[in-house]
Amino acid sequence: EVLPGFARVLFRSKPSDIKYVAVDVPVADYPWLATLRRGEPVQVHGRITDVGASAIELKDAGLLQLTEPARSA
Repeated sequence: EVLPGFARVLFRSKPSDIKYVAVDVPVADYPWLATLRRGEPVQVHGRITDVGASAIELKDAGLLQLTEPARSA
């Protein structure tokens, strides 16, 4: 259950992926989520609380809107 003022956000690394990362974030902290379009890069961080068959749940998550695709180090 998502708390009032929070949004449940799901991320996949590719549109064809079945598995996803799920986070609940405060809407007020991420107003840009309302205008985010498919394929735009977002960096997600948090503490893993559950790994299921189709989802990895994060707690204490944070998001960062990237202006260009993330690069591997």
